[in-house]
Amino acid sequence: MSLGSKRAFATITAAAALAAGLGEGDAAAKPRAHGVVLKAAVQYIGVSRAELLKEARGGKTLAQIATAHGKSVAGLEAAMLAAIKTRLDKAASAGKLTPAQLQARQARA
Repeated sequence: MSLGSKRAFATITAAAALAAGLGEGDAAAKPRAHGVVLKAAVQYIGVSRAELLKEARGGKTLAQIATAHGKSVAGLEAAMLAAIKTRLDKAASAGKLTPAQLQARQARA
């Protein structure tokens, strides 16, 4: 992966994490959460990861990419949020989060 691709990927994953409500205190969860949210965005928009990176390198935001492919921004946000909530529910079911932690993270998402 070239430096430009790495920067584009980092930008997209940071934007996806922010859109999904991840904030400070989730440092350990961010790498996996980014992947989950990015995968949800790729699946919703209907493009490959490579195509998403190419468009991002071209200066487009996730919202612009979704719109260009005939998808709504609200739908993109819903897909990313659903992915994060699913991941949180799985973590709670596996005992990796307490009910209080689950509730706090869901409130931020």
